[in-house]
Amino acid sequence: MKKIFLLLTLVFSGNAVAGWYQGTVTNVFPVDHEGGRVYIFLNDGNGELSCGNGKVFYADPNTEIGKAILSVALVAKTTGKLVWVSGSGSCVEGWPSNGGEKIISIDLKG
Repeated sequence: MKKIFLLLTLVFSGNAVAGWYQGTVTNVFPVDHEGGRVYIFLNDGNGELSCGNGKVFYADPNTEIGKAILSVALVAKTTGKLVWVSGSGSCVEGWPSNGGEKIISIDLKG
């Protein structure tokens, strides 16, 4: 039992200050700076903010998980389906996101 508690504590403690947001994808915007990022903009849904307005997340398209996140975001954009996004708490300021958060997971609803 102690091992399970320790495992759960370790898993969830890293995301203690991370944001999450639920909405639909309004824009998928690749930018060729800082190693390349793809910004995912969400509409006025709801969530707990940890960066900026909480509606902008970014992924690294040069990683396998970044490619998977991008695929889900593009499906969500083309179908108009709701997504639930979880961030890492790592924020970037300035253009184009004005407070985007690194995305660690995305769930396509419906």
